[in-house]
Amino acid sequence: MYAASALLTILLLVSAAGGMSIVWLRHQITETAHENRRLQNEATQIERRVRYLDTKIAEVNSPAYLRARVTALGLQLERPSSRQIVRLAPVDSRPGIPGEEETLLFSDRAPFVQSFDLAITESLRRTN
Repeated sequence: MYAASALLTILLLVSAAGGMSIVWLRHQITETAHENRRLQNEATQIERRVRYLDTKIAEVNSPAYLRARVTALGLQLERPSSRQIVRLAPVDSRPGIPGEEETLLFSDRAPFVQSFDLAITESLRRTN
């Protein structure tokens, strides 16, 4: 008799604990769904704000807007004279090709030669 009542009590406790854990899990699922929905709404708001800012940036950088601002501010803009323009030679900070004239830039070489040279220098770097 005591064994049956103890077994019944344990069965009841296990069932109650299982039921409470199911309720707790459903509550956690609901909270996670609400948090997920909130984050999705926030992401949507951020995307809208980015699109709005992109259109404003495009608007401000448009030639028509800039022309209107120049007129509104009363600026006198004109093309620069030839003595105001300074032309610079292209700068290539990459190393030149040994044994060839210095005017040939590294970027002017064929892609196959570049990749082959890179493969050789990479293998030399690993051995040292």
